[in-house]
Amino acid sequence: MIVTAYNFKQKHYAEVRDAIAKAAQAGIGIIGMKSMAGGFRRGSPVKNAGAAIKWVLQDPNVHTIIAGFTAFEEMNLDLDIVEDPTLTDTDKKELQKEALLRSHYCQGCGQCLGQCPEKLPIPDLMRAYMYTHDYRNLALAQDLVLSLNLPTRVCDDCSQCSVRCASRFDISAKIRDIVRVRNIPLGFMA
Repeated sequence: MIVTAYNFKQKHYAEVRDAIAKAAQAGIGIIGMKSMAGGFRRGSPVKNAGAAIKWVLQDPNVHTIIAGFTAFEEMNLDLDIVEDPTLTDTDKKELQKEALLRSHYCQGCGQCLGQCPEKLPIPDLMRAYMYTHDYRNLALAQDLVLSLNLPTRVCDDCSQCSVRCASRFDISAKIRDIVRVRNIPLGFMA
């Protein structure tokens, strides 16, 4: 089985869809995740969570979805969607509008790879940033950052960052922010 991010805001969703189809045709089970595109975190929330989930479930090659919830209302919404996963015309219009809004998380498109002269693992660092600022899980972010064996000084030597992100993130600022988790004492985090 493969668990993969798959949502209506991915600029490269057609590539993801094609890879999902190939995997499913090879007999691999597909579980979709990140259907909200980071929408229930800080910033602009997804206004129609049900539509976002339905969008993923419309793909016949997706076998199930991780539709997280933190309240009974969200669980009930998820159960209602399973009973009727049909995307309405209104759902589609709302998702089209939301797809145009700036993304708040790294889409994993890989466009940044190879742009950094220091060869930093930018998608991994952006995932650690998400763990910290969206999931509020410093320990998970720290584990990831420490596993990357980064140089002592990160993003300090470039006068101007040459990395251009598809989501228009200020990559250098986010990296300088997230590498600070290396310095948090392990006993400080629960």
